[in-house]
Amino acid sequence: MPYFSVLKQTVFFGNIFSDDERSFILDNLQQINYSADSIVFSQGEIPSYLYIIIDGTVELIQSDVQGKFNSLQKMSTFVCGLT
Repeated sequence: MPYFSVLKQTVFFGNIFSDDERSFILDNLQQINYSADSIVFSQGEIPSYLYIIIDGTVELIQSDVQGKFNSLQKMSTFVCGLT
């Protein structure tokens, strides 16, 4: 479990879960690589996963009623988000 010590240092994993719970989560992780400009999920969809950014940056973009895209947030390595 190469990421155990890193995840334990994050607020989300370090303060909420016990070592046994973190081990369970890590044992059930699946690494998925996305290429640049990939869409992980779209506005209005209900995502089914917890995403952990291991390397790189993710940008949350929202479209308005006129079809204009607005950047809401950029998240980088080891920023955790519930999705």
